[in-house]
Amino acid sequence: MRYVVAGLLCVITLSCREIEPYTESSSATKYQFNGIVIDSSGIAIQDLAVSLYYYYDSVAALPTDTQQVIVTDSMKVVDITVFTLEHDFISTIFLGFWHRTGPIRRIWWDGLDWMYRPVGSGMYLIRYYIDTAVVKYSPVVLDGRRTDTTDRRGKFTIERNNLPIGKEFDYYDSPDTFKAVYKILPMIKLKLQLPDRSVIYDSIKLFNDRVTNGTFIL
Repeated sequence: MRYVVAGLLCVITLSCREIEPYTESSSATKYQFNGIVIDSSGIAIQDLAVSLYYYYDSVAALPTDTQQVIVTDSMKVVDITVFTLEHDFISTIFLGFWHRTGPIRRIWWDGLDWMYRPVGSGMYLIRYYIDTAVVKYSPVVLDGRRTDTTDRRGKFTIERNNLPIGKEFDYYDSPDTFKAVYKILPMIKLKLQLPDRSVIYDSIKLFNDRVTNGTFIL
């Protein structure tokens, strides 16, 4: 699993039509995208997987998350847990005694919640907690993940929690190989997929403090 795709994923599109014009309203804070998927006859498509991709700018060549997590007493409990940006619990990666002293290397999370279900695209926080103190929160971005499924009316929603526009994070293309600091841009890519076909819509612009709406044809 790769944390960031950054527009580099190439997928063969079996069917693709132009996205219809968007309409916006001012009923949301930050960012939100509402969509509806129909076929060429105008019939809503249910149970279609919606995967979300981000676009990025490289803003720095040196990492920002440099604070080390150091275990000084192997008998102190170490708790490494994943949360959303709203600090909702997602999953515990490690809980117990580390059994050795020294720095804890960068943790690689598998992108699953506490029930072993894949979570959607978004920015998440890995909290390092030793004994009775929080040492730090490390942001990590999951990209290209299934983020919603269309309902019986063909509708889906990409909530603001899945749209961390403007956030910056250190991008690693492997657990120990830093590439750059990226900033998430106000533009997304959507992959809409059924078992027998899929379509990709690129360069969908988002607007701050608005709900953006789009109609897609598969």
